[in-house]
Amino acid sequence: MKALLLDDTHPFLEQELQQGGLLLVREFQAPLEEIASSHADAEVLIIRSRMKVDRNFMNQFPMLKVIGRLGAGLENIDVDEATYEAITKIIRLSIIVTSGLIILQTFGFSISGVLAFGGIGGVAVGFAAKDMLANFFGGLMIYLDRPFRKGDWIRSPDRELE
Repeated sequence: MKALLLDDTHPFLEQELQQGGLLLVREFQAPLEEIASSHADAEVLIIRSRMKVDRNFMNQFPMLKVIGRLGAGLENIDVDEATYEAITKIIRLSIIVTSGLIILQTFGFSISGVLAFGGIGGVAVGFAAKDMLANFFGGLMIYLDRPFRKGDWIRSPDRELE
């Protein structure tokens, strides 16, 4: 998997990415068009706040799976477009799996075992990942309801942080 670093990063981050099996490519000075043409197969982008990530930017990297931003905030990342891309990939995968199961059933294969295993496996994964799923759906509700706007201060009195 190729990770494209578009700005200087801390050596610890680079070390951790390499230990995770990523091939790091550093491109700090080249124009974006040149970077996109020579590294369109990058699956991970590590950017800084000077980069504007929108639909046109993401379309130049068709294999893109992760955008990491050094610093704080998402003001330069088109979160709606990134969400749209992720949801379309999930829907595409579910359509492929469903079509495959329908085709198998059409050819006479019994898929009841696969469906039962999927149901039981889903329950097992649900119990094992209960906290993660709670955080995911809590974050999803915040994303969909959008109770906060850019610039709002959020305070947590139970943890004494802003």
